Amino acid sequence: MKRTLAVVIMSAAFPLSGHAQTNVTFFGIVDAGIQVIDYDRGAAGSFTGVKSGHRNANRWGLRGSEDLGGGLSAIFRLEQGFDIDTGVLGQGGRTFGRHAYVGLEGSFGTLALGRISNFDGGSFDMFGPVDPFEAGFGVASLASTMSGSGGLRVDNAVLYRSPKLGGFQGGWIHSFNTNGQENVGGASANTRYDNVGASFGAGQFYGAVTYSVARFPDASNLSDQKMLHVGATYDFKAVKLHGAIGREKGVRNALVSAIGKSADGTDATAWMLGASAPVGEKGQLIVSYQRRDGKSQTIGADSFNADRAVFGVGYLYSFSRRSSLYASFAKSKGSNTLREGTAQTDFANLREFTVGINHRF
Repeated sequence: MKRTLAVVIMSAAFPLSGHAQTNVTFFGIVDAGIQVIDYDRGAAGSFTGVKSGHRNANRWGLRGSEDLGGGLSAIFRLEQGFDIDTGVLGQGGRTFGRHAYVGLEGSFGTLALGRISNFDGGSFDMFGPVDPFEAGFGVASLASTMSGSGGLRVDNAVLYRSPKLGGFQGGWIHSFNTNGQENVGGASANTRYDNVGASFGAGQFYGAVTYSVARFPDASNLSDQKMLHVGATYDFKAVKLHGAIGREKGVRNALVSAIGKSADGTDATAWMLGASAPVGEKGQLIVSYQRRDGKSQTIGADSFNADRAVFGVGYLYSFSRRSSLYASFAKSKGSNTLREGTAQTDFANLREFTVGINHRF
């Protein structure tokens, strides 16, 4: 009823032709919890407060489609992120920073243009189901060791995703410049990004693979960033097993990095093993262990390996299809990862406990 009312209000404000063929949905997630963090350096390194979007990032948006006939539809999605504890916009203050695209959908698949997440997350996600924490729950997320696995959003993007054929689905995303408008001077003046993804589901098995390449402006003298992620799940009903492995080369904060390090060119391998299991009719237990092993390198006077190990466990209790309570604990440990006494050291070495509520509409 609420969604229908929202559509009626929007239709009155913005008259649409062909009402019977147009479908517009108002949707969102509101999520907040109480979080305690211990940064492994005594009382001065502890924190207790309200955490916004721990299980899922807060958002609201509009998505819609219009039947154009012959199995063809026009589609769009506008999605805004925000912090529930402050009301501040997410994604650097963008109006529709999470997604903003328009496209066509039909028997050929989906074609979209705009600001779009890669196949490791977002509305075209293929890799997210591999993570028992579904790319959420803070430090417990697979994004703590596999760069971009929570979804990397890129501007100026063109996406194609195939229809599902016998359980298989594939796609390709190309960005002409990942952040901001394209620069004059051709491809060599822009950060170009390509991401391909494929998934396959049959019975109790699900698998996905994503591969991405980022090419930086020639003037930056930076080597290409390449990331390969492979993962799968198998549902035994009593328990679902999760596993993933990643290989990354030339990872840097200029685009996206799991280690939060400003230094350029880190190479690493990463892996994750996890499980999820129902507890009664409304509960679910989730757990994972992941590790990132980085190649040693020296930048200036600092040497580091960019290693990190993360253990996470969580519990969800669903009041309904839309509302749930959750609790999670995660411990992260960095080995020669970052310099002592810096905020970056805190990033890798901590314990995090959160209890929260999640509502979807």
